[in-house]
Amino acid sequence: MGSAWVVSVRAREARDIGIGEAVVHIHIHGCGTGFPVARAVIEAGLTYTGVDLSAQMVEEARRNVDHPAATFHVADMATYSVEPASFDGVMAFSSIFHVPREQHAELFGRVAAWLRPGGWFVFSVGAQDTDGTAECWLDAGEMYWSNFSPDETQELLRAAGFEVASAEVCEQHEPGGVTTSSLWIMAQKR
Repeated sequence: MGSAWVVSVRAREARDIGIGEAVVHIHIHGCGTGFPVARAVIEAGLTYTGVDLSAQMVEEARRNVDHPAATFHVADMATYSVEPASFDGVMAFSSIFHVPREQHAELFGRVAAWLRPGGWFVFSVGAQDTDGTAECWLDAGEMYWSNFSPDETQELLRAAGFEVASAEVCEQHEPGGVTTSSLWIMAQKR
């Protein structure tokens, strides 16, 4: 199963569980080009706020998803700030694992603050307890990865005020025959 397919399926699941007026999708390396998640969120009739660390990716996303219900910001997900209770849902696919795991508890607490009561946090992280770099990940250069085990990630979510509705480990087949395992989580703010 390819990562783009998994993201599309998770975006549809997020819509189906009732994420309402506003969805923020935070990626340190990609709300990226706006595909496929921004497009899926907009097509579902929701408001989309995309955040990426890369100004180039944000510009490309603005061109690709030129819609009044979509806004994009250049920001670091580890320090991004919005008013409390601003969103019905937060999505972060293939991004949190680039933030040092020592910051995950604080990040999950910040996400909980951004959500309205009953809001959803839908995201993926690596499925293995790891902290380090890969020298040449998919010919993209050095890539930093930082994850806790699936059980510890879920404990951090509970401590931040979430109820974990689902947690599933999925294999993803990347270009060049690389297979990775990601933990896909849907958690609701208590």
